[in-house]
Amino acid sequence: MDNFFQLTRRHKIALALAALLVLALIVLTFVFLANNPPITSVVRDLFIIVLAVQLFVLDLMVILLLVQMVKLMRFLVTELMPVVRDIQTTTGTVRGTAEFMSESVVSPTIQVVSKLAGIRGSLDAALGGGRRRRSRQPAGPASGAEPSSPGASPAEQPTP
Repeated sequence: MDNFFQLTRRHKIALALAALLVLALIVLTFVFLANNPPITSVVRDLFIIVLAVQLFVLDLMVILLLVQMVKLMRFLVTELMPVVRDIQTTTGTVRGTAEFMSESVVSPTIQVVSKLAGIRGSLDAALGGGRRRRSRQPAGPASGAEPSSPGASPAEQPTP
């Protein structure tokens, strides 16, 4: 791919000759037009006409662009703004629902569970002197236990 953009000596010579040919044609055209004033006035008039037509076409394109922009603005106002308002209403409804769920369901549930945990801890301390809990570490390389092999008996399997 790097060789694609590198020009060989033959390509460089061809490009130089093409540039010289174009430059020579431009110079010859100016010399011809300078020596023939009637033809020069006709060519000048043709260029003026072509430029005027081009300007007219560009003006039409700008007018069409402005018309399309006005249509886009009308679309945004009539079609998109109601959708934005509906999205804002829905967002408010979701926010209210989340606050209601937090106040009515989640907070009381957390309070009940925390009170039950306190009662359980108190009962464990009063009746059993506190039970020793086993830690719940998953078996695997992180906990240091080796994974059990499928054919091993329960006595041979490592305990967590």
